[in-house]
Amino acid sequence: MIFIITKSLISREKTSMSSFEPKNSLEKIPTAQKLFDRPFFWLIAGFAVMLIFYTLWGLFEIWNLPKATLP
Repeated sequence: MIFIITKSLISREKTSMSSFEPKNSLEKIPTAQKLFDRPFFWLIAGFAVMLIFYTLWGLFEIWNLPKATLP
């Protein structure tokens, strides 16, 4: 019973995923789909944005610290 259910789910996935592929080589894949199909690009971009944002934030905080008075 479980084998039949999983087999039917797999066959549904194959048919539903094939509808997103271009029907022929002349059909153009949308630019957004090309961009979203790159998970490692998004991983690296996420780390880069965090690194740049938090580094600039930290430098801004350091530059805005008041001068310390020595005892």
